[in-house]
Amino acid sequence: MEYILFAGFAESALLSILILTKPRQNRSDRILAAYFLLHGLNMGLNFFEAYNRHHGYPWPALILTTAPLILLHGPVLWLYIKSLTDSLFKWRRVYLLHFIPFIAMTTHNYWDVYSLPSDEKIALVASESFKNQTSFFVWTVVIAVSNLGYLIWGMLLVSNHRRKIEQYYSATEGIDLQWLRLLLTSALILYSIVNGLFVANAFTHFADVLWLQVVTFVVGAFFILFIGLYGHRQGSIFTQPRVKEFISRVDQPTVLENPLPTADELFISKLMNHMDEAKPWLDPELTIGKLAESLHVQPEYLSGILNRHLHRNFFDFVNHYRISEFKKKCCHPDSERLTLVGIAFDCGFNSKATFNRVFKRITSITPSAYKAQVSEK
Repeated sequence: MEYILFAGFAESALLSILILTKPRQNRSDRILAAYFLLHGLNMGLNFFEAYNRHHGYPWPALILTTAPLILLHGPVLWLYIKSLTDSLFKWRRVYLLHFIPFIAMTTHNYWDVYSLPSDEKIALVASESFKNQTSFFVWTVVIAVSNLGYLIWGMLLVSNHRRKIEQYYSATEGIDLQWLRLLLTSALILYSIVNGLFVANAFTHFADVLWLQVVTFVVGAFFILFIGLYGHRQGSIFTQPRVKEFISRVDQPTVLENPLPTADELFISKLMNHMDEAKPWLDPELTIGKLAESLHVQPEYLSGILNRHLHRNFFDFVNHYRISEFKKKCCHPDSERLTLVGIAFDCGFNSKATFNRVFKRITSITPSAYKAQVSEK
C-alpha cells in the first residue's frame, strides 16, 4: 500500500513539473498544477500515515492530517474547470467561501487531535476510537458531499460551456471539453462507490479507515493521470479578445439593437441569400464573427436573429447547410470515389466525430445508413 501511495505522489509531482515548465502557460495551467501538487501532498501525507501505522508511529505529528486536505480537491478542481469555461475568468474574493469546510475541519481536528500529546494521538488512531465520535460521521458525510457535489457542478459548467461556444463556432471539436466531461462522469461513478463505502463504514465500522483511504487515493491516482494527460495538452480555448467579449455577452439573453420586424425580415433575407450564394459554411473555421463581418453587422445582432427568429444557435444553423450539401453530394456520381468522411470534409466539416454527431442529431440516422438508403433508390 505504501508503494502505491508513493507512486501516486511521484506521479502528481511529475505532472506538476510538466505543466509548470511547458511554454505559453495560462491561468488554467497554473491552477491545474496546483491541483496536482495538492493531490501529491495528500498522497504523501497518506503515505506517512500508513508508514506510521506499520512502523510504530515515528511521526505522530502527521497523524490524521490527510482528511482535511480532501476538502480542497473539489474547490481547486472547480476553479480549474471555471477557468476553462469562463472566457473572462479572474480570481474573486467570494471564491474563498469554497475553502470554509477545509478551514472548519482543520480547526476541529486541531482541538480534537493535533493539540493532543503524542501518546494520546497514537492511542486514538491505533484503536480507531475516533470512529465512535459523532464528528467522524459528520465529516465523513461532508467530504462525500463535497467530492460528489463539485464533480456534478463541474459537469454542469462543461455542459453550459458547450452550449455557449455553439453560439459562436461552427466547429467545436477540441474546444468543447468533451474529454473533461467523460472524465468527470467516470470520476463521479467511482467516487460515488468510494464515498458510499466511507459513509457505510461510519455506520457499521466494517473496514479499517486507513485501508479505505488507500483505496480512495488509488482511484484518485488514475483520475490524476488522465486529467494530467489531457489537461497538459489543453491550450487556451478563448484565444482572441473578441471571442472572449462575444461569448461573455451571448451568455445573457440577446437584445436586438433594431427590433423592428421589417428590418429583421430584410436582414434574414440577406442572410439566406448570402448563405446560398457565397456558401461561407464551406469554411471549416467559420465563426459568427467572420459571418457577421461579411454581412456588415455586429455578432450580437446576428446571434439575436438566429436565436430569436430562426430558433437555432450558430452551430446548428451552419451545420444544417453542411448536412444539406452532404446529402446532395452523396447522391452525385462524381462523389462515388470519395469516402463519406471525404464528402463531409468537402462540405465544410473538419472532424469525423463532429460530422457523425451532427448528422445523427439532424437526420436521426447515421451517415452510412443514409448512404445505404439513397443507394437503394
